[in-house]
Formats: sequence, structure tokens, C-alpha cells
Amino acid sequence: MEKKIIQLSIAELMLHKRGPMDGAEDINLFRFVLSYPAEGISAIESVKTVLSTAELPTDWDSDFDKAILFKTPLRGKAQLSIEACSVDKDSKAQASFKKLLHSILGSTLGIFTGGFGSAYVGKITNTVGKSVIDVLGDDEDVDIIGKATYLLDSEQLPESIDLPLMVDTPVVEKKYVLVGHQSSVNRRRKVVENEVIPAGNNGQIRIKITQL
Repeated sequence: MEKKIIQLSIAELMLHKRGPMDGAEDINLFRFVLSYPAEGISAIESVKTVLSTAELPTDWDSDFDKAILFKTPLRGKAQLSIEACSVDKDSKAQASFKKLLHSILGSTLGIFTGGFGSAYVGKITNTVGKSVIDVLGDDEDVDIIGKATYLLDSEQLPESIDLPLMVDTPVVEKKYVLVGHQSSVNRRRKVVENEVIPAGNNGQIRIKITQL
């Protein structure tokens, strides 16, 4: 089976809803993992970030740095996994991401940008089979707002793939309210949940595949 060199890049990206967005500095994070692309490589990973209030790019062909995901050898089958997340930048989730990236890169420079940018591209990691929640822990300040997977085969490579970004568990926004009479000493805090993204389709991504 011949080893091929391929390049994966974003051609289209759309989200219906981008998370609770309860702060101007909240972030959308897009994580791409290619598992077992070739012998000796367990996984390679790329992460893109953008402020949740910023527009997602539409003309991907004009900016290579924004679009590029991987340039890698491929032999046989490899699974591409995609996660779109909403991250509360003011929460402990940000510190967790910085700790994670520091362990991979030795640096966190430029992880969170205003416009669409790369935290890192094509890094070899050991996070095969783990989601963002698995890596960071079950943190209510990180929500999965879309997921997709696709099995690549070096013997049957399409020019592009279109994948729906699916939400398995509804995304809820949690707020604390005081209940009870205002003058009562028995007033207590109650958690009120408001569903902001239902389970199901929350967008789509198109990945361009180029054989080099």
C-alpha cells in the first residue's frame, strides 16, 4: 500500500449557534485530530480559535494560514475527528487550555486571538480517542457545540468532504437566582438552566483534500 502525502484544509465552516456567549471575550475553539495517519504516528492535531463575537471566515482560499489543517503522510486508513467548542475565557477553562498547550508546545503564545487564528497546527500528540472534555475534565465552562468524524483511506481519497457538526447533548446556560421572600433569612440560590443549543445539527464543515 503506497504512502501518500496529503494536505487537509478548511473550505467552508458554518455554525448555527456558537454557544452561550455570556461574555464579550468568550471563544470558539475548533479542534482537529487525525488518528494513525502513518506508521509511528499515533495522532496529529490542529487547533483554531476565534472570539465568539467575531465573524467566521468565508473566503478560505485567500488565507492559507487560516485554512491549513494538516500536511502529512497517509498510509491506509486514518480517522479525522472534529470538535467545535465554546469556551468561557474568564473561567478556569482558559487556564486548563493554556496548561494543555504548554505541555504540547512549551508555549501558549497566540492561543486566543480576536480573529480566526491557529493555536497550533499539525502537532504530534497522545490524545487519541479523547475529546476536549476528556482532556480538560468535565468543566461547565467548556461546551461541545458540534462534532464530526470521517474515516480517510489513502486508496480512496475524495477531493473534499462535507460533514455536519452534530450536538449530542443539549448545551445549557446556567444562571444562579435567589429564591424566597426578599426579607426571609431562608433565601437560597437556585440553578436555572436555559437551553441555548438543542441536540442535533448545529452547522457544517467542508474539508478540502489535496494530494501532493
